[in-house]
Amino acid sequence: MLVIQSDTGDLLIADSFVHNQYALYPDTFSGVTIGTYTYDRTFSMNDVLYIKFANSRLEDYVASLFGDYGKLMGRMIEVAMRNRQVRAVVHVGAMAGLSDEEKQKKVQNYLDSVYRAFQDKSVAIVPETNGLEYDEKNPAVKLGVHHHLMK
Repeated sequence: MLVIQSDTGDLLIADSFVHNQYALYPDTFSGVTIGTYTYDRTFSMNDVLYIKFANSRLEDYVASLFGDYGKLMGRMIEVAMRNRQVRAVVHVGAMAGLSDEEKQKKVQNYLDSVYRAFQDKSVAIVPETNGLEYDEKNPAVKLGVHHHLMK
């Protein structure tokens, strides 16, 4: 098991790594991967915690525990995100001169840009317009009763 310190000071357990052993110099660890991220740099034995179990069954058991812990944390994050998810209904008024397909594409493009604004910005301003009414259905995260978005 290899524990490294990230650039932000967090202690992280490597999912995989290459142990480079040397006779006269400290060992190094390269190809250190955590999740889907692989570090480009090489870590010195002096900068990490490296634990090797003599009992291979114990090593498998600890690896299994960390795998279960990772699955549990992932599930907890998924449930928390679902509980805070914004659910809404959009009511589209008449949009003269547009086919249903054109209207759907225009509305979807606009809603995607509004969603990105809500997701990426701490303050998102959306113009109130005619023709499109946005109504959130999740009272826990309700941003407002009605949002009129588009002409």
